Amino acid sequence: MDCLQQLALEGGSTGKIWVCRSQLLANRLTAWVSANPLWTVGLLLGTLITLALLSQMSRSIFARQQAHYMAKKRAEQLLRNSVTDEQYKQLVGHGYLEIPSRLYPGYLYRIPRTQQRVAIYETSQSPVAPYSRKLAELCVLSCDQVPDADMVLAHKLMIEADEQTYLSIANRIG
Repeated sequence: MDCLQQLALEGGSTGKIWVCRSQLLANRLTAWVSANPLWTVGLLLGTLITLALLSQMSRSIFARQQAHYMAKKRAEQLLRNSVTDEQYKQLVGHGYLEIPSRLYPGYLYRIPRTQQRVAIYETSQSPVAPYSRKLAELCVLSCDQVPDADMVLAHKLMIEADEQTYLSIANRIG
């Protein structure tokens, strides 16, 4: 008679039943291991190799995430140091940075905080009827993945340094 049958007759507690089931499982596992030594060694080696690979992958993923985080942090610091206080407040507060056009008076470029299209706006500061209307969007992508702050700074510097070349590179939408 096994322990489960004996406990059923005696009216054993739940804790005793779990102990009994654990003992039965351990006995069955021991019997299988004794009967199948090659399978046992193979399963143990497979388990060890799998654990080693998972450990290596998790370290690699963690290292990439950490590098990505540090790149974003450095990019944000560079952006902060490269724009005026007013421009940074506008970027944080409104979600975009406005750069006036040097080639076309009354036009400005609105560079979004996230990697989206740059919008071109026509503005008028007329005291009678000031207005601002969107004319088009410009699409410029980097070849490699870069942090959002780096793209904001890249757009700003390209527009300020050589607006004509920037406009010739960008895909105009609208």
